[in-house]
Amino acid sequence: MKNSRLTRLAGGLAATAAVISLSAATPASARYLGTKSVSTTGAAATCTVNTVSQFSADVTCYIYDTAKDGDTVYLRTKVNQFPEVRVNWNGGANTVGVYSARRSSDSTFGFSINVCRDRSLAVDNCSGWVSFA
Repeated sequence: MKNSRLTRLAGGLAATAAVISLSAATPASARYLGTKSVSTTGAAATCTVNTVSQFSADVTCYIYDTAKDGDTVYLRTKVNQFPEVRVNWNGGANTVGVYSARRSSDSTFGFSINVCRDRSLAVDNCSGWVSFA
């Protein structure tokens, strides 16, 4: 995973500013592939994908902890059939983490996401996988 980051946003104004700054950083040659959301009890995520070539894309995801339960939430991303990447967010209840990265593949780019809540002493609850075509 190259050029990735996970940061914390406090409040709606910071989230808006982050969206504006991230949008400005998208290369002019990028093609908007879409924005999709996933959710499960206690966790949610929204990702936007902009392809920069046939084999790579810029990905920006917002990871939401929606429960006051002390559980970490995590986003899983997958490019085609390559191993998934897990991004943990433990900012606490009602917080948002931002993950952004340039993801690439050796074949036509295909990207999927899901979000989970890491439950102590129990099976994690996860959303279904959502794909960007």
